Amino acid sequence: DSATLRAFVATWWDQKQDSEVTTTDLLPIADEVEYTLHGDTDRARAVSLARSVRKLRDRWIGGFLVRYLPQNYGDGRKKATFALMRREE
Repeated sequence: DSATLRAFVATWWDQKQDSEVTTTDLLPIADEVEYTLHGDTDRARAVSLARSVRKLRDRWIGGFLVRYLPQNYGDGRKKATFALMRREE
């Protein structure tokens, strides 16, 4: 729900600020705010979180812009990284 989403983004900002993070970095935050994830393993839950956060890219949520910053390894593999940008008051 939208309250959980706002809590997730606010807690993400409180803990990571505008640092680039991976879904592995965000899993404890998702657990803390009881963000709904699918899967029985940490890997499956990380994939679920990556898909969910990727859908949020370029959206403002509670005063924060979710940015998707994919990293290419050059051999076809990508690493999903994300960052927040705070709206200027």
